[in-house]
Amino acid sequence: MVVDVHGHVSAPERLYAYKANLLAHRGSHGRGGVVVTDDEVRAAVVDEVGAAFGVSHMEHLNTAGIDLQVISPRPYQMMHSEQPSKIVEWFTEETNNMIHRCCQLFPGRFAGMAGMPQTPWTEPATWIPEMKRGCRNSGALGSC
Repeated sequence: MVVDVHGHVSAPERLYAYKANLLAHRGSHGRGGVVVTDDEVRAAVVDEVGAAFGVSHMEHLNTAGIDLQVISPRPYQMMHSEQPSKIVEWFTEETNNMIHRCCQLFPGRFAGMAGMPQTPWTEPATWIPEMKRGCRNSGALGSC
């Protein structure tokens, strides 16, 4: 079995539209959330062609002979320097939810690595609840 321990989640565009909304209103309109169907999540992994490789996420795995990939958030998307910190927390939770959904929809192909809502303005102790939720509730192997 070939295991790639460093992959990143491929998510529907709605996850990133959610991020844009959070950045636009800085949380003043509330948390909201990402509502996508399983078909949209599947399409983000199987059908959508990634600009970096010119192939879908799944096609890339298949071509490389990867049986299982551990997926985590895309670091540059995680808004670690944004304020207020609650928008970082909310986006991290939604990203971890997406990782969990990808793992559920493609069992045996993906394993999760949950993100933590890290910012320079928050103490590491405040990241622990999401770390625990990401690992316990969503089945992630760990957190980063």
